[in-house]
Amino acid sequence: MLILCVNIKTPIEFVDVSHIIPSHEWTYAENSDFIVLFGADGTAFITCGQDTHTLVSGYSFLLLPGLAYSGYRMPKQDVSFYRLQFRCKDDQQRLISIDPKSDYEVPHSTALADWVFIPEMFRLTSVDRIFVLVHQLLHIANADYYTAQSANYLITSLLIEMSDQTLMSTLQEKQGKYSGQINRIASWIKANIDKPLTLDGIAKQFGYNKNYLTRKFREELGVTTQKYINLCKIGKAKELLCRSNMNNKEIAYQLGFNDEKYFMRIFKQYEGLTMQEFRNAYNLMRYTDK
Repeated sequence: MLILCVNIKTPIEFVDVSHIIPSHEWTYAENSDFIVLFGADGTAFITCGQDTHTLVSGYSFLLLPGLAYSGYRMPKQDVSFYRLQFRCKDDQQRLISIDPKSDYEVPHSTALADWVFIPEMFRLTSVDRIFVLVHQLLHIANADYYTAQSANYLITSLLIEMSDQTLMSTLQEKQGKYSGQINRIASWIKANIDKPLTLDGIAKQFGYNKNYLTRKFREELGVTTQKYINLCKIGKAKELLCRSNMNNKEIAYQLGFNDEKYFMRIFKQYEGLTMQEFRNAYNLMRYTDK
């Protein structure tokens, strides 16, 4: 597994960001910048050098400078992905190769504080967080800010989030911190986020006492079961506010709430903004078909 390591004592330099909805076969080449693609909808078929890849929703793909990539097959269904383009100085970066099957040690977090780590191919563990940051970056890139530093800091924040997900995923695999039933329940909650979820219902589904389940969630994930449910639903709502034209009532129903006003109160309680205020904050976009 190839990993790009970038020192972030100074912000990473933003170059471009776009939401790509390909309507035909395309080719893209960039001689000096790094590219990260985030799968959004459907499956994109991509060739890079002699290799072919599929990019699906929730996955990221890193392309190194000097490599051309292209869409080699038009999908039968709607497809889109985000393209993030940035550059960093030679003394700010290094590439490392890790065998995921080897018994390597993940350094302590204090040793990693000045670096971000971007794997060549990665399944994002919190897709909604990445998509919200991408949309904020899309807004800033198209808002004519007086200084480019705003985009530099935000793209650095986005890559920090991506790096954090990478490291947490690796630590979970190596240490087994979130392994076992609690992790399976957390994954089940994310997979069923569009359903009405309650603590009583989840405890019954998995054969636990609800007080015991809440205590185990707090011990292993740092939040109660109900707060975890709320955070997952709000995260999905933020993604829908950024990526769709659904109104508040439709989003609430999509997430299993019959009373949209109740969900809107929960959203404001957690975010400090109404759903409409959140949507209005970052609404400038740029679309391209290549």
